[in-house]
Amino acid sequence: MRFFLSIAFVGLISGVAQAAAHSLEPGDLFRMQWATDPQIRPDGTQIVYARVANGIMTDRLVSSLWLIDTATGAQTPLAPSSGSNSSPRWSPDGSRIAYLSTNSDGRTQLAAAGPPTVPQSRPSGAPIFKGMPPCNKRSVA
Repeated sequence: MRFFLSIAFVGLISGVAQAAAHSLEPGDLFRMQWATDPQIRPDGTQIVYARVANGIMTDRLVSSLWLIDTATGAQTPLAPSSGSNSSPRWSPDGSRIAYLSTNSDGRTQLAAAGPPTVPQSRPSGAPIFKGMPPCNKRSVA
């Protein structure tokens, strides 16, 4: 009985070893991407999320915001920049998205955009959403 179990175990191990044809290499880390912080639009028609990847030139995590159309599954970038964008939040009426934008110099600001992909500017100190107090600080961190 032990003999058969030993043969089955060795067969299982060799099968797993053969299945792993590609071993993880350092360059693979820079090709990996993952989604974080998904936020569903109040009417359910879109989802905004942060797509995170390893920046090969900076050796840092870089986050960009993407929109998914729930009807078609189409994905479009929301806020392209040379820095990193994270922590998206929909306004209560779903007309705008507030997010944190970190420039390449490391300064983080609160920003807002309106879907589909056109970032909208606002006067300095103006509230991002109606009902929110004005934000007079330019830098969060």
